[in-house]
Amino acid sequence: MRAFTPACLSFIILISAGCPATTQFHHKDHRPTDYTAHTLNKNEWRVGLGVVGTNYDTLGLSTDVRMGVMDGLEFGTNAAHDALGILNLDGKYRFVGGDWGEMALRAGIKWVNPSNIWILPEKKRAELGDINLIMIPLEIRSSFPINDWFGLHVHLGYIHSEIAGDVQSGSTLVNAGFGAREAYIQSYLTFSLWDKALLSLGAQVPVWGSVWYSGELENELAPGVVAGARTAQWKRLDMKELTTSFLMIESRFWESTYLRLSVVQGLRFLNKRVPAALPAAELYWRF
Repeated sequence: MRAFTPACLSFIILISAGCPATTQFHHKDHRPTDYTAHTLNKNEWRVGLGVVGTNYDTLGLSTDVRMGVMDGLEFGTNAAHDALGILNLDGKYRFVGGDWGEMALRAGIKWVNPSNIWILPEKKRAELGDINLIMIPLEIRSSFPINDWFGLHVHLGYIHSEIAGDVQSGSTLVNAGFGAREAYIQSYLTFSLWDKALLSLGAQVPVWGSVWYSGELENELAPGVVAGARTAQWKRLDMKELTTSFLMIESRFWESTYLRLSVVQGLRFLNKRVPAALPAAELYWRF
């Protein structure tokens, strides 16, 4: 599946022209919060079960648990990743709100140490226990209700990732590190197809990315005699034609149950991407 074209977008706009003047997804109790500047209400919970996912936060199996701490502030985690030993937490704070739109800051952290991943063999966990992976995403999100059935969401994002640690092999000690940084623009258009259904079309466009490598090797040649070497390198990445496209439809059933089906094309990390389109499904509840 190719990235969504202007013709496809025009078609969706045309079929959406007959959308109802009012929709449940414009009410503050039902507005999507995953990819917008909107937040959960105070003391509101959101619990979801998903497979495959549309980004690195939800890739594989997702058990998303979120809570509205206060109006405009929420925290959440993917409990399925936590259970595997991939510890993660993120929060979103809405600092601007009004009838014209909203703006919010989203920040998170993901930390992995192989010694905490219990599904790995115990010997492998011991060998890799000094290696740590950390990811820190930051986003400024904005959401604008163009009218009762059409919304625009634009985000500016940055992500920092780093893996580093020591590996001992006999008398040789290797300390190595790898890091990456990326900035991107992400946007979504939301269309209310009918009272309880929402269609979302989105894209993430990288604008800059770089990686760095570092390594230090020490070898004990004799008691008290150590020889070593060190290297470090920065590299700018070519991020052209690496747009990720999203197509999602979600619907509300009963009082607090929602189902979202989606397809993502070009899911990637830095300049490495999944060649095939990935489907995803999530069932979630708000209460």
